[in-house]
Amino acid sequence: MSGTLTTQFGYDADGRRVLQTLPDGTQIVYVGGIEVTITSTQRITKTYYAAGAKLIAMRVVTGAVSALYFVHTDHPSASSGQAWSACR
Repeated sequence: MSGTLTTQFGYDADGRRVLQTLPDGTQIVYVGGIEVTITSTQRITKTYYAAGAKLIAMRVVTGAVSALYFVHTDHPSASSGQAWSACR
C-alpha cells in the first residue's frame, strides 16, 4: 500500500518497551519512570513519580522550562477520574 506510515517499537530482554520511533523520525525512549521524546528540534523529558503503585506526579522539562504536575481526583461530574494540576 502506497503512503503507509509505520511506527517501530524496541523492547528489552524482559519485554518492556524501551524505544518508539514515529513515522516523522521522532524517537521516544523509555527508561524506568522516565520518558524522553527526541524530535529534530527539541528534547522533552517526562519523569513520573509514584507512591507505591499509584501515580502522583509528573515533571516535564523542555529546554530550560520545567513544570511539575500533580495527579488528583477530578470533580465527580467530569468524564475522567483524574486530572493534572501544574506547578511551575
